[in-house]
Order: sequence, then C-alpha cells, then structure tokens
Amino acid sequence: MAGIEPNSLALALFAAAFAACCLSFFTLVGMFPPSARPQSIAGVAGAALVLANLALLVILLAGVALFAHQMLRWTSVVVVGGLIFLFIPAVFQAIPGAWRDSRSGLAVLGLVQIAALALLLSPLQGITASQRSMPMPFPIKTALSIIVLLVACAAYFYQDSIGQHGPKIAIMVLAPFMVIAMWIFPEVTRK
Repeated sequence: MAGIEPNSLALALFAAAFAACCLSFFTLVGMFPPSARPQSIAGVAGAALVLANLALLVILLAGVALFAHQMLRWTSVVVVGGLIFLFIPAVFQAIPGAWRDSRSGLAVLGLVQIAALALLLSPLQGITASQRSMPMPFPIKTALSIIVLLVACAAYFYQDSIGQHGPKIAIMVLAPFMVIAMWIFPEVTRK
C-alpha cells in the first residue's frame, strides 16, 4: 500500500470527506430550481436548510481540495475520488426519497457535512503527516491501472443492468481519464 499511497490514513479521511461531498451534491442538485423542491421542503425553513447545506457543501469541497493537495499524491486523489464519484449515486438511490427529501433529512445531511469537516480538521492530520519522496513504482502503477479499469467495467455493466444510462456514460468517460491522469500528471512530492 505504501507504494500506491504512503499516507493511508489521510487517504481514508479524504475518501470519507469526499463521499460526504458527493452525497451532498446529489441531494442538493435535486433542490434547484426552488420550484422543483418537494412539498416537505417548501417554505422559508426549507429554503434556509437548503442554503445552509449548500454553504456547508462549498466549504467542505474547498476543505477536501486543500486537504488532498497538502496530504496526498495526485494519482491517489484522482483514482479514489473518481471511484467515489462513480459509486455514490448507488448509495444516493438506496436512501428512501421520502427521507432524503425532508427537512429532517436535510438536517442530517448538514450534520454529516459538519462531521466530515471535523474529520479534516481533527488531530488525525498530525498523524497523517509523512514524507513522500519516492514515486509510485511502475508495477504498482500498472496494477492499479488494471484494477481501476476492471472496476470501471464492472460498474458500467452494473449501471447498464439497472437501466441507468447517465452514470454508465460517466463511468465510460471518467475511468479512462483516471488512468491517463495517473500516468501523465507528475506526482507531487513535498520537501
């Protein structure tokens, strides 16, 4: 694992926080325009919850990007972030619509985002600081590329089997991008 990402605790923190970002994004995108909001979120209180969650999402996204830039290899961010973005729609669809489209659901979503921010700002950051002077070895990068493509193929056929056309196309575009980015973009090393 150290050849792929020597900072595995930071990678786990990034994965949890970015998953919260993606889940929040997919929830909030259904709340705009305001006329498309469910009846349970209509009104001033519902609009305030949506705007509060939107503000938390922007702050969390900025925090995740800064955390990833400071603590992780670019290749790890692209691969793990891409896989999370591909599979979060399945998690989103598993949450009952009546629950996620309610005021209590938006309140819980806000708490999830605050918890993710707390993870990024926690004392665990001190534990995750490490030196990254060695680039990822060629055999590990090759194996990781193959694994990403195999997982993407499985995700593509799974999305196709459940009749999801949009996520299927996203997988088809994003997976090759992740592999190409891992090989083309240089790894960031800290001194």
